[in-house]
Amino acid sequence: MSNFPDCRFQIGQRVRVSDQGEELSGEIKAILYAETVPSWSEGCAWSRPGFTYFVEFDRPRAIHDIAHESELNEVE
Repeated sequence: MSNFPDCRFQIGQRVRVSDQGEELSGEIKAILYAETVPSWSEGCAWSRPGFTYFVEFDRPRAIHDIAHESELNEVE
């Protein structure tokens, strides 16, 4: 269980994400929470607060190995 009470996912959990129409799965390795996250103009994808997950994908993701909580789904 994570130390964040509102966190949907936890370290070691398997997750999946849609990346440019392709489903990828992997394991969460670390979790970061930020109240403010820079916008695209500052080189970051998210402008809303929330959890960012560092995921080791089973194969390389097209862009990066981080995902905002809104991008992730549980692996059943």
